Amino acid sequence: MEQTAKQNQDLDICDITGRKSQYSANLVTQDEIAGAVSQMKIVLANVRKIESDKVTPWEQESKIGNGESSAELIRRCSQNQTFKQWNKEYNYSYRLEVSPGSIKISSKLANPDMERVREKTPNYKKKSTIKEWSPKSRANMVARFSTLDYQPLISNELQRPALITLTYPDKWELVAPTGQHAKRHLLAFKKRYERKFKTPLYGLWKTEYQSRGAVHFHILCAPPNNPAFRKWLSETWADIIDHPHPEEKARHILSGTHVSYEDRYASFDSRSISIYFSKHASPQGGSKEYQNMPPQLWKDEASIGRFWGYFGLKPVVWKISLSYREAVSLSRTLRRLSKRGLPGAPKPMRTKVVYGHIYKNNKTRTSGLMRKRKVKVPVERFPAILGFITVSNGARITGYLARVLTLERTGRC
Repeated sequence: MEQTAKQNQDLDICDITGRKSQYSANLVTQDEIAGAVSQMKIVLANVRKIESDKVTPWEQESKIGNGESSAELIRRCSQNQTFKQWNKEYNYSYRLEVSPGSIKISSKLANPDMERVREKTPNYKKKSTIKEWSPKSRANMVARFSTLDYQPLISNELQRPALITLTYPDKWELVAPTGQHAKRHLLAFKKRYERKFKTPLYGLWKTEYQSRGAVHFHILCAPPNNPAFRKWLSETWADIIDHPHPEEKARHILSGTHVSYEDRYASFDSRSISIYFSKHASPQGGSKEYQNMPPQLWKDEASIGRFWGYFGLKPVVWKISLSYREAVSLSRTLRRLSKRGLPGAPKPMRTKVVYGHIYKNNKTRTSGLMRKRKVKVPVERFPAILGFITVSNGARITGYLARVLTLERTGRC
């Protein structure tokens, strides 16, 4: 009797694969980030108090006239040389944005009227409809996914994170002629999930395309611990698609969905999960780059829609105001950290195509022959102060930055 009760208890904490739901997720809590941000604000206040008596050359007013001394001349030349730096410091406001999986330095115009003037310039472009997957799209996805709070995703220990794949049947053009139809199908699945299981759907989704042009969705979530979930998923998704041909609909029920339970979905942090979703979206065009190329039918209709999104999760971003000098100091520190590799993360590298002349026996150059080869070079972060990096623990890196500022300005940590 006791053995039977123990077996039932073990079944209650196992997923449908028969493995126990043990999490090793290294997620940063909001309390940890709040403590690190408070420490950074205290350090900035102390540093600014120490430097309050110092006056920079471009803050002084020079006297221009016939009686100008040599010291005033040198000071006036220094003002002219540093005008660009003065413009950056006083026309822009800088911020340090701390999130669970990223550190970002951003800026915006301090005067809102200047933003309106910028919109009237001929080179200004407003946001347009999505036409393709670009390196900037990939960067935006990684930046947003690294700021999300994933605590609701793993809040229930009885549900193991899994990757759900939703595909389309043959002759998919009949049920998804535009991108809006596919996004409505995805939204309908979310609503049916919440009505069925009486709980919000927390997770990430990414749109990809097969070689035949059909779209499919990947959803990382924590589905119910129920052996009948796979059957419900197949029947529900086939009912949402509702293919007009009965044979196609029957085949779609059998092979239209997939649920993958792997250990990497149960052990992650904010950085690894954002990088995982971008592995097929290499900006250099990898072997699976075709999965980010929409079908020509959707391109003609100009109805591609978004490539990624999230359900139920909320971004957690703490913002700290910085001066121009502080932004420069922190960006240099983050640049050095990213070049040598952050703690717990490999050194970031990218693929670069190099062209060169072919040499014979390393002595003479053949006429007009070129060779193309691919090399890996380090990725440069924060080339112009602004930018972001993904980290495993945003609170810990913020603490490092606070110590660096203290050491640079006061000489002691």
